[in-house]
Amino acid sequence: MVIAVCLQCRANSNPLRNNLAWLFFRKGQYQKAQGLYEQSLKVREEVLGAEHPEVARSLHELAELQHKLGKYEVAERYNIRALEIRKKFFGGCHVDVGRSLNALALLYYTTGKFSEAEKLQKEALVILEQVLGHSHSKVAEAAHNLAKLYYKQGKFGDSEALFKRALSIRELALGTEHPDLASTITELAYLYTTMGKYNLAENLYKRSSAIIHSAFGSIHPEYAQAVSNLAWIYFKRAQFADSHNLYRKSFEIREQTLGTEHPEVARSLHEIAELLHKMGRFTEAETFNNRALAIRRSVFGSTHVDVARSLTSVGILSFSQGNYQQAESMQNNLLVYLKGLLEHLTPRWDK
Repeated sequence: MVIAVCLQCRANSNPLRNNLAWLFFRKGQYQKAQGLYEQSLKVREEVLGAEHPEVARSLHELAELQHKLGKYEVAERYNIRALEIRKKFFGGCHVDVGRSLNALALLYYTTGKFSEAEKLQKEALVILEQVLGHSHSKVAEAAHNLAKLYYKQGKFGDSEALFKRALSIRELALGTEHPDLASTITELAYLYTTMGKYNLAENLYKRSSAIIHSAFGSIHPEYAQAVSNLAWIYFKRAQFADSHNLYRKSFEIREQTLGTEHPEVARSLHEIAELLHKMGRFTEAETFNNRALAIRRSVFGSTHVDVARSLTSVGILSFSQGNYQQAESMQNNLLVYLKGLLEHLTPRWDK
């Protein structure tokens, strides 16, 4: 009886623990959030059993957190387990199943598994539209993520249409100052930058940056990305001094909030290296390139698109420096990467 009462007390405290964890998560204080989410999972498993939908909720939350921390294999395990529990408990057409599919698709997008991501993202969008209707914020999230995939595949028209749909839904559902709205504004601006529509892109980046700064402050990973986006616009316009200042600012925020070995820190290092290369500061660019490559290999292994980007950048820089032997070595490494990627993507018919 006493044990049952104690367990019930622990269960009753869980919503408060989860709310606090979510607050830390949104503020970018990921380590604080992790401890609370892990406690919540343990309590739910003890009180409710390992196959309860509330356990799946904890797994889903931890998966999102591990994704943010760059621990992608751990995030995948949590996501898959949450999805299995939800499908077993709710069946195939339920909002939580759609959310799990959405989260897993986003993870595969991040890790460069675009075909797997597209399949799951389309499934998630269909389920969420059926369950929630066409004007819900969760539908906007799924549309937003599918638009990102289409962008990566070069389907710019399809991408723009979905981003605009997601933006319209989010403005109506969340208001004009919500950080989720800023995410879609940013991605649409990124698309316009790629298409050479720099004025449109800059205005959108500034709008999203203001929303993010208002929501999270200046020392937050989301704000670091907003600053980096503006730096990219100035890079494309050859405003290199302005771009360099903003890239350095973004880099410092990422190191402070995410740690020195996070893939987003590698992204900053890569961006700064490319800028320094353009400015003719080859020795500095080499240092940044090499560190970015080391982090990406450590996090992703040898068969990831970001590793290929770093190898390409190192090779081009070596060529610019007249170091043709190293440029050839980087080219050979890139060929090995491409061979490994093709082997990874090619279906095995003997299975």
